[in-house]
Amino acid sequence: MQLKNKLQLGTFFMSMFMLTACGGGGSSTAPNQPATSQSLAGSWSTLCQASTSLAGYNEMQIFNFKGNKLTTHNIFFTRNADQPQTCKHSDEALCEEIQSDFVLGETINSCMPTERTKINITSTKVMLDPLNSSVTALLNNANRTGNEPIHFGYGRNWQLEVWQDISSIDAARTNFKIDIPDPDILQISILPLTDSKIDVASRKVLKLGVKMGNVDSDGRPISLDNSIIAFLQKKTTTPTWQTP
Repeated sequence: MQLKNKLQLGTFFMSMFMLTACGGGGSSTAPNQPATSQSLAGSWSTLCQASTSLAGYNEMQIFNFKGNKLTTHNIFFTRNADQPQTCKHSDEALCEEIQSDFVLGETINSCMPTERTKINITSTKVMLDPLNSSVTALLNNANRTGNEPIHFGYGRNWQLEVWQDISSIDAARTNFKIDIPDPDILQISILPLTDSKIDVASRKVLKLGVKMGNVDSDGRPISLDNSIIAFLQKKTTTPTWQTP
């Protein structure tokens, strides 16, 4: 056999080996994808669900990755009578925009279901936009803390549907860790064709680390959050309201 043919045959078998090792070659488990700036590029959106950061509201999250930049929109909705709950434009209550830089680190447990990639996210700017009169009044109450200390208590002259940059406020800088690298983990995976969620978005999904859970010596989450996943959209998602 000629050397060229031997090399081609060797490359073929190596490719098949790698495909099988990472979940291909007839495996019933969809493979994970390496997390790189290129594979993250685009817009990822979560489904409507109860908010974990603003009590009594529903929430959708949109993560827009480009280069080493991440823009996150967290949109909060008042609860409605729908079962299951829905996030309707008419129920929008508050939008939060966080602009960040990110740096990817090493990937752990490559080609395994537990695969995850280290990432440090540094918030550089935070803006809020009240989308109904009730939230506007709450924001204007400087003494308001309740169960939502991150979003309330800044005491500015808030107006309905007007963005305000809170990045220079000391309390906001602390609450949102502005200019402080925040260690996290992420995973990009592909949903099986039989998954029930396949009808709502792309098969590619993004998971981040469990917040307020167990962390390693760097303060980095150990486990992936399986309750909140973001689906890759076919195009960059632009919220219905005008961004700043």
